[in-house]
Amino acid sequence: MKTKCIPLIILCLLFLGCTKDRENITIDPDVERHVLIDDGPPLSQIWHIEPVGGDSLITMDDTRSLQLFVDNRFVKTLGSKGRGPCEYDAARHFAVHGDTLYILDHTAAKMVYYSLSTDLCLGELSSPELSNLSSFIRAGGAFYLMHTGYTSVTPPTHDLLYKMTDGGVVTPIGFTIEHLQPNALLPPIMKSITLRERYNTLYMEFPFSDKLWMYDIVEGSMNGFRLSLAGHSDLRNHAMSSDMDEILRLINNTEMITGFFLLPDMLAIVTKIGAPPDIDRKITFYDYNGIRRGEIKTDQHVFRVTDQYFSVYTEDIENPDTAHPYVILNYHYRINN
Repeated sequence: MKTKCIPLIILCLLFLGCTKDRENITIDPDVERHVLIDDGPPLSQIWHIEPVGGDSLITMDDTRSLQLFVDNRFVKTLGSKGRGPCEYDAARHFAVHGDTLYILDHTAAKMVYYSLSTDLCLGELSSPELSNLSSFIRAGGAFYLMHTGYTSVTPPTHDLLYKMTDGGVVTPIGFTIEHLQPNALLPPIMKSITLRERYNTLYMEFPFSDKLWMYDIVEGSMNGFRLSLAGHSDLRNHAMSSDMDEILRLINNTEMITGFFLLPDMLAIVTKIGAPPDIDRKITFYDYNGIRRGEIKTDQHVFRVTDQYFSVYTEDIENPDTAHPYVILNYHYRINN
């Protein structure tokens, strides 16, 4: 698939409307790259992107396949698709720890892991509980996994965070919906949620919550701080009903977290509000005490390239009906220490 050049005026308009309190948040519009597919398999809708090393990244699209890009070029599809040993049928989430790529296959209720340098399968772990879990991270010598498939009828004592040993033993850590106190549980949800680690602390977000949550791996304690997200006060006052128009109105007017990033001195929270085609996206910056520091608005999907830079991915601007987006790396967001 061939990429198209983006008009400079679009790049100039992407990030207007920044707030005054972003003294150490700047925009660098001069660097642009395209991740090219060449003769490799086309990407469908991209669900998850993670940088690996200085100029490589792994993507997962809605075919539940993983692709490796190095120096802006497609290199290969990672792992082996299938239902046999050391194969994954449908990746729900993946994580990279050192040289190891971990893939969660919820349909087969197993975790498969490969060496990125040799492509060899290093093993797999199976557990019935993995079929209900949607996101995970490798930290502190164990796996931490999240359950986000809860609804308004899920018992408040339902566990949301689990720990899995290298032997495949999965145990809850004791954090439940009751502790979460979400603003609303309107539709059922099963999605990949951001889960990151910094200094033995796990950072995570949950659907319909306006808090960023932190789990101390050493102390075994959970806490969090509230974010400045629009619409959540209406959700708190919402009485459950079957009025779908009212539910959609609430959802479309509520600012939802779509991802976050842990920077050296700040947290970058990516959110969206609205319904297609009128979706507003922005990145809001907080310090690690929960104090808001500024924001940058954007109309693109956002992911991290390094601890200092952010990038976007978008569909083919010149052919909006295409089903195969390509990735654009724009070093537009930069944090000045």
